[in-house]
Amino acid sequence: MHLGHLAAANFCRERFALDVVRLITARNPPHKLAGARPSAAHRHAMVALAVAPFPHLEVSDLELRRRGPSYTVDTLRAIQAREPDADLFFIVGSDTIAELPSWRRLDEIVRLATIVTVVRPGAPRRYRAAAFPALAAGEIARLNEFVVAMPLRGESSTDIRARIAAGKPFRHLVPPGVADYIERHGLYR
Repeated sequence: MHLGHLAAANFCRERFALDVVRLITARNPPHKLAGARPSAAHRHAMVALAVAPFPHLEVSDLELRRRGPSYTVDTLRAIQAREPDADLFFIVGSDTIAELPSWRRLDEIVRLATIVTVVRPGAPRRYRAAAFPALAAGEIARLNEFVVAMPLRGESSTDIRARIAAGKPFRHLVPPGVADYIERHGLYR
């Protein structure tokens, strides 16, 4: 959880007049490479520290309570079952544009929630129909309606983890409580 994530969450909350933005910690993200990464409990604790100062941001353990891979479609179904009248927005980074076609039940995901894509500098800004054969033209158009550009720092989570592993300064890229937590637990080294 870095400052760019917080900026994107707050920007989208204001831009789309959202009551709350929930940051959901994935237990077992199927699109992340296996290997050395902090446990879901560590990641959840860092998100909780990062959002604490922001009253309209919440951390959720919904996926932590579920076994198996953390599929977005399952999470959206669970939220819709609990909050049937809520309009759901699913905020993703522009790096997701390339991987979204491989997500489980993408057709259902786009029906359950409005996908808002926050674009990083230099990242793709459009969803191309050819990459999404499971979606109708109208669904692709809707995805592109909700691509938002905002002044974000260029660093990604991957960049920040690499900086930490290399022993480079990183505290300026994450909230202070998160930096302290990373150092205290020796994460990403």
